[in-house]
Amino acid sequence: MNDNELILYAYNASGFVTDSFNVDLTDSVSLPITKTIIDIREPEKRQSDYTKSITIAGSANNNAIFSHIFKLDRSTINETNVNYQPDFNPNLKVDAILYRSGIPQIVGYLQLTSIKRVDAGIEYEVLIIGKFANMFQDLGEKNLNELDLSEYDHIWDRDNIVNSWDTSIIKNGATYVNFNASGNPSGEGYVYPLIDRGNSDRFGELTYNIKTMYPSIYLKTIVDAIFRESGYRYESNFFESNRFKRLIVPFSGGEFRMSADEVEDRRFDVSLTTPYTFIQTASLAQVIDFDTLNKDTTPSGFNISTDTYTMPNGLANESTFRCSLKIEVTNVSGATIGVGKLITCVVQIIKLETSGVRRVIGAIAKDVDMSNVPNLGSVLATIEAQSVPTKINEGDDVYCEFLYIPRTTLLATDVSIDALADSFFFNSPSSIYQEGSVISLSSILPEKVKQADFMAWLIRAFNLYYQVDELDSKKFIIETRDEFYLNESEDITNYLDISKEIIIEPMGLLDFRNFQMQYTQDDDEFNKKYQEVYREAYSTKKFKVNNDFIKGDKVIELGFSPSPLSDSNLHTRVMTKIRPEDFLTGKKDIPTYNIRLLYYGGLINDVTGFTLTYGASGSTSYQFPYAGMVDDVYNPTFDLGCAIPRAINYGTYIRGGALITDANLFNVYWKKTIDEITDKDSKLVTAYFKFSPLQLSKLSFRKFYQIDKQFYRLHSVEYDLSSKETTRVQFLKLKASPVFTASTTTSNGGRGAIGTISGGDITPMFNKQSNTDYFYNYSNTALQLKANSDSIVFVDYSQKIWFINSATTVYLPDANITPPVNGNPLIILRNIGASTAKIYLINSDQDVDGGDHVQLKSGESIWVAPNNNKYEILFKEKQP
Repeated sequence: MNDNELILYAYNASGFVTDSFNVDLTDSVSLPITKTIIDIREPEKRQSDYTKSITIAGSANNNAIFSHIFKLDRSTINETNVNYQPDFNPNLKVDAILYRSGIPQIVGYLQLTSIKRVDAGIEYEVLIIGKFANMFQDLGEKNLNELDLSEYDHIWDRDNIVNSWDTSIIKNGATYVNFNASGNPSGEGYVYPLIDRGNSDRFGELTYNIKTMYPSIYLKTIVDAIFRESGYRYESNFFESNRFKRLIVPFSGGEFRMSADEVEDRRFDVSLTTPYTFIQTASLAQVIDFDTLNKDTTPSGFNISTDTYTMPNGLANESTFRCSLKIEVTNVSGATIGVGKLITCVVQIIKLETSGVRRVIGAIAKDVDMSNVPNLGSVLATIEAQSVPTKINEGDDVYCEFLYIPRTTLLATDVSIDALADSFFFNSPSSIYQEGSVISLSSILPEKVKQADFMAWLIRAFNLYYQVDELDSKKFIIETRDEFYLNESEDITNYLDISKEIIIEPMGLLDFRNFQMQYTQDDDEFNKKYQEVYREAYSTKKFKVNNDFIKGDKVIELGFSPSPLSDSNLHTRVMTKIRPEDFLTGKKDIPTYNIRLLYYGGLINDVTGFTLTYGASGSTSYQFPYAGMVDDVYNPTFDLGCAIPRAINYGTYIRGGALITDANLFNVYWKKTIDEITDKDSKLVTAYFKFSPLQLSKLSFRKFYQIDKQFYRLHSVEYDLSSKETTRVQFLKLKASPVFTASTTTSNGGRGAIGTISGGDITPMFNKQSNTDYFYNYSNTALQLKANSDSIVFVDYSQKIWFINSATTVYLPDANITPPVNGNPLIILRNIGASTAKIYLINSDQDVDGGDHVQLKSGESIWVAPNNNKYEILFKEKQP
């Protein structure tokens, strides 16, 4: 009797089981199963349980289950997204459970990979893949902005912006409180943090208009939507933690634009089908009567009975309107009209505001020459008017008027004017959101980021482990690595197959010497400066394993880009600035940047707030809604960076200097993992065990296993349900690494006031060490270097940083001289004097950035490095 069973399940479109099929399995069919929690040699990848290829005989029952797909003349009927609706479709997954003695061994999906004809018989080759891998398969090519977040669509106005900071959001059209009594957000919906994109009023970072405030989406809202729409669920203490609920994905697009569907909802189109005659009155405007509604806005806005478009609630936006009126002017005077007789016809587009103010937003006049037109003769004309792009607020009316003015003694009663068929009136809405518009929250998300990639980046960033729930095959247990392992153990010593070898591999999971964890580079101002100087992404983590035999590299790259914080001498805020480097030139177009991940820290009331302007003239001052890579700039306990950055852009205006925490992504979520597998005492142990089907189904990757008084973690399990052989199991024998303990250090912020000079830009960051003074004022450091004369100073490689106090001329060393062994070819000069300094090279045959010299104004810094017989400027600080 075969104790193995493979059962397939058919579902309807509502997700209910409609049928099940028991696949015929012979005793000789090999059923190899592999289960693994994580391949630490590829730590950024996660795997599901899976079977190797299984060969199933083409019995009458099996042929029916697979709908006789082997027949070459057969066509698959099913064109739905659900298999067995009504027949088997090889392009669709099939829920499958593989049993041994009635106990589930693997729960997942079956995939038919090939069909073979063997001696006039049929064989099917199939795979069964665990649920989690199939979640990523189900996500397929779906992009983030395809998520349905419409329940959080809301009007873009001051109240909704301000409420989102610490009170409530709009959900399903009503106010919804998304903060608890402790002031922590629930991770639901959106928030509007203050992020500078180079578009503050007069670039002063003090006043921002509503149209420069863009929503961010809570990360948990995105994750929940991905799971919900893919038909899966999760259980996770990490996803329910206060830290995770404060993570947000800010808007990173260029202009804040609506989707094509949203634009279409704001468009109307009316026309005239049945001609009619205008009333015979001169110089009196008449509303043009359109009788056919070809397309209305959603919700409805055009009233065909009054020929007026009234802006519905939530659709306020900027539109261009066009009216084309075809007319026939007929001579009804009873005689031929004389030479030079004209009638001026005018079409104008009117905006009637809710306040009662009437504005002409588009108009055109056209003279119709009636010279020599006989009685009852007529002239045809088309008059087309187009408005300027105009903001239409809720409740405003827009309509078209026609008026005519007889000239050169022609009387109004001498002519009759008919509006003809094919006249029309329509609008062309701008795709840019306007204040008062209902915005689609999904439009915040980037168009070209796949949901599967997004989830993979989160798994990498937070070192997430997961497994399928024992009772619910569509629910996953997801935790950070250190929280995933339970403090539970089971002694399996008595099940060890001592007749087989035990293989012990020292450091068997290590296959890299150089480790690097990094964000994706981007070209906004502060990322670009950091990358130019350090040739790596902001806050990159690097280290080298002490091993003489392994030469490989391991790079874990997050698809997000970092968002360096910065301060300013204009205010006391430390804020995220995602802006172009040349924003001061008046550039209006906001570039599109890569997706970001930030921590929403809430309102900060002990720093400079900001003024928010709205409406025609509204203006209110508010506290600072902070979001950045650090949870709290003034008392940091967590940093979204991969490591402590080599330079930061704030700290000058924080009393005592900026505090820096080492509780970053690597240290908090990865350090223990990497320390354990790179420890010289770690081992990969392979052994064989005599497990029953029940024991196999109960093996847990979350607990410890004891073998001869030693404790191990389960790494992988391989067995064949049809074989009597014992089970091959790999364990990790790791030397326990201590739990990471966070610490803070003080930094000068890498920016600003050296001595008495304020303002400025990036200069190196120096962390305060034990028993030392932290670098803030040049007078209490070993780096104070003044000119030997009042006019000339020669710099060399003996010091990386030079402060030019009174010199007007500075000479750089020969670009081809090799710097000291412990030196650095990078030279940083800062002019702390009151006058301009000129930078030359001691070798006149060389140049600085293509010229014979550069100028350094008072308070400016410059970073230079020798390269190919010249000096390159890595960056020059803008004058404050």
